[in-house]
Order: sequence, then structure tokens, then C-alpha cells
Amino acid sequence: MSRLGIVAVVAGCHVENADGLDQATAFDESDAAHEATATSASPTESDSGVATAESSENDGGEHSFLDAGHPLDSTPAIEEHIVWGIPVTGQSLAVGTNSTPVHTVTQYNNLKLGYDITATPWLPTALVPCGEPLRDPGGSSYPYNGKGETTSTIMGDQISYLSLLNTSEDYVTYHGNFAVGGWAMKFISKNGIGPRSPNNPEDYTLGYSFQAMLDEFALVKPLVEATGKKLKVRASVLTHGESDFASTTYKEELKQLAADQKADLFAITGQPSADPFQLIASQPSGGYPNYSDDTLSASANLMWLASLEDSTVVLAGPKYQYGYSTDRIHMFAPGYDHLGVKYAQVYDRLANGGAWQPMQPTGLTVNGNVVRVQLYVPVLPCSFDETLTPHQVAHTEWKSGRGFEVVDDTGKLSIASVDKVDPSALSITLTTAPGAGLRVRYAMTNDGLGRRGQVADSDPFVGIDAKDYSVSFTQDSSSATLLDPMPEHGPRDLIVAAGLPPGTLITDVTGGTVTLSNSWTGATGTANASIRFDNRNYLVQFDLPVPWSH
Repeated sequence: MSRLGIVAVVAGCHVENADGLDQATAFDESDAAHEATATSASPTESDSGVATAESSENDGGEHSFLDAGHPLDSTPAIEEHIVWGIPVTGQSLAVGTNSTPVHTVTQYNNLKLGYDITATPWLPTALVPCGEPLRDPGGSSYPYNGKGETTSTIMGDQISYLSLLNTSEDYVTYHGNFAVGGWAMKFISKNGIGPRSPNNPEDYTLGYSFQAMLDEFALVKPLVEATGKKLKVRASVLTHGESDFASTTYKEELKQLAADQKADLFAITGQPSADPFQLIASQPSGGYPNYSDDTLSASANLMWLASLEDSTVVLAGPKYQYGYSTDRIHMFAPGYDHLGVKYAQVYDRLANGGAWQPMQPTGLTVNGNVVRVQLYVPVLPCSFDETLTPHQVAHTEWKSGRGFEVVDDTGKLSIASVDKVDPSALSITLTTAPGAGLRVRYAMTNDGLGRRGQVADSDPFVGIDAKDYSVSFTQDSSSATLLDPMPEHGPRDLIVAAGLPPGTLITDVTGGTVTLSNSWTGATGTANASIRFDNRNYLVQFDLPVPWSH
């Protein structure tokens, strides 16, 4: 079916009950078929062109992560003929600042609103194929808010791919972006500061973001209905938190934003309040406001706590593990796309009746000079990413902490080591026994290069980005030369080839030269390599007292 101007027929996702996740089977329930073709140590190309991943056992339970089957049954639980709207709000990372668009058109049938940009102000015209930028950038505020590659197009494509893979049915998404660079929660929330004034896009005192979302969805609904379909909303996306990094009220404001979005969007689409809806968020950039600032990222902690308290708020995870531009705040296109694939992985889980939890702590206890950290690990076992080395420049008391930061009433406590206790627990050994006021933090304090950590799970999820490249390698060298252009990939991406150890990452890209985390063990020459996003789930940023449990 043509992608241009035609909304494809959608068979809605089938839904089964999700009674909560346990450690052993959390990812078995809804991701099994996503990796059902992942059976070889070296990626191979599937019919879709997506490389398959290496098999992985869930060490914490009786089920394999790659068990055959999928939670979808053969009876649609949601009616067909739906276009699923996915609104995005936030600030500069939500609009693709510092990036050059890569995905200029959707691979499937996903949509956005077309504009006549010769008119002043721009006039919305019709539904058109989704692609980056969502709108040609012309200023700051909506509808002039686009800056570059956003998470939207690849997110929609990943969702469509997974639906077709697992159900043979298309899943059409509609994407609207209502974020503005630099806007704190007080601007993007309902009744954001200032009157509605889209004709003055450079006025940063205005809060036309939430209302812009409602205005666009009200406009899009009849356009969708004219094709014989319905517009519905299953989830929204929030890429935000930098401007509120020192906020003490962010948790409650975030929960209110999620509630307001559901109520007001459902009022437009006509959905009953019993329909599921979640706001999918990611913790803010680890480098804001600059990578030498010591201030704790309060909004990152409060965003995570909001997800524990309110099921409408779903935390996809942190963002410190992605590839950043030189300001360590914004990303280039591959970083935004990497985040978009993660958003899609979460959305797909939710749309299929499952639940999502990021990698997160579930308990903290102390015995003498050892703090035990119990973890929820989405795909066991937990792992360490040795390519991230936090606190080597500043706060060196924690240089052996793998991202953990320990304090008591006397100040910073020196960490001797962090070790694995079992597949879902770590021990933090301190050089001295702690005193009163003990707190454990993770990736909360800037170390001179950003807030970051090394703790991850073992998720083998392969995204739609996976691609083969021709690479010139030199034996025993960690430097290689790309013989193909690589706009879709960059630093922090996995590179898989016969002469590289498993888990090798690209650590730097300079022109056509890539630096790798491991050396090439094969003979000097040209070889094919598969490059893809590293979709492991990294431990969330947090700041907690000890003892603590959830």
C-alpha cells in the first residue's frame, strides 16, 4: 500500500493481562518473539534487514529470554482501523538540537501533519508520511520548534516493524512534537505560563506547548476520520528535565502532566477513561547545565520516584549511556535515534498489555563497611560497561564506584570496590564504616564529564537500526576505517565482526576513522561488520537513604 497520503488499515494490538513482573520472567512475557530469530553468535540479516542477536539465558529464572512465542493471541482486543497518536513534549533534546536529520521519511505508513510553510503563520494542510525534521525549523515555539532529528520517526518505524513481525498486522502511528528548547515544566504543563500566541514564536515567556498539542490533535482527528479510521492515543513521550534539574516539585508536576494529558487527549479522541495511557519518559541529560557543575540532578531522581508512585508515568531509563555532542548535553542524530528505539521497545511492551520497569534498585542495606544494592534487572545478569569511567576527574573518592556515590553526615565516603554478588545484586565496599545519614546515589553528581555509570543489564534487543558496513581493520589495532558512510550510527554503538570480542563498542568517530573499545584480532584487511545500537538497559539515576526498600 502506498505510504503517501494514505492511512493504512491497522489491526490493533492484542492484549493480555499483566499482573506485574517478577525477576525471573519479566522480559520473557513480551519480548520473546522480538528476538526469536536471534540464534547465532554473529548477527545475520533477517528478511527485514535487521541483524539478529546472540542467544541469552535469563540467569535468574527458569525461562530463557528467547523462549518461543509471544503474549499476543489470535483475537484482536482493540478494534481495527486506528491511527495511534504519539505526542512528544519536553525541551531541546525532544526537538533534536545539534543533529542533522537522517530519517527523512518513514519506512512504513506512519504519519505527521503537513504544513504550508509559505504561509505566515504556517498553515496545517494534510496528513503526510512521517519524516525528519517533523517540520522545517524556523524559530523556537510551535509550530516552528523543530531543530533536527527527533526520536519520532524511528520510534514509529520500530513499533511498526515489531507489530508486523509479531502479528503480521500494521500499526500506524501519528507523531506530533510540542517541545521547545529550554522550556521548564512550568512552560510545558497544562496552562503553562503566558497566553496562547503561536504567531510570536520567539517569545520565551509564552507557554504554548500543552495547548498546541490539544490544538493539533483536534485538527488531526477529522483528517484521520476522513480516511475511515479513528484517532486514538496509547502513550505520550517526555524528553525533559534539564531546566528543572534542581527542582524540588518535579515529581508531583510530572504526575500531574501525565494525568492532564490523558484527560484532555481522551476528551478529543473520545476514548473512555478506562482505556490505558502512559507517559513514557527518560531521565535528563547527564551533562546539564555543563559538565563541570556539581549540582545533583534532582529532577532525574524525582522522575524515577514518580514512576514508582504512579503507574501512568513509565520511565524508559536514563540517557547517560548514549552518544553526545561536544557540549555533553545534546546528541547527534544517532543518539536521538537510539533513544527512539528504546521508547519504541517500551511502547511495544505497553501496547501489548505488558508492563515496563527500567533497571532500578529495589533495596539498600548496610553491614559494616559494605552496602548491598539489590536490583531489578530486566534481562539477567547485570553487567558492567567498562567503556564508561565515572569520577576519574572529579570526586575521585568514588573513582572505583562504577557510578555509585556514597555520603554520610561527614561528607563523601571513599569506595574501595563495587562487585557482583549475584546476577541481580551488587556490593559497595567502603574504605571505612559509614556513620549517620548514610545515602547511596548513582550517577547523580557531575564528574567533570557528565553524570554517568557503568551498571547495565544484558538485554540483547536488536533495533531496526542494525546495518552492515565495510570496514578496514588492522591487526591488533583498536583503530579502523569505515569504507561506507555512517550517518545512522556513532559513538557508543555496538560493532560486531568475526575479529572483535563480543560487546565491542565504538568509542569515538573522527571522519571515517572509528576508535573501538577492543582491538581487532584478525588479519589486516577489509571485513564486513554489523553496527547497531547497544540496547542494554542502564541503571537509573537515584539518590536514596540506607536502608531503603521498594
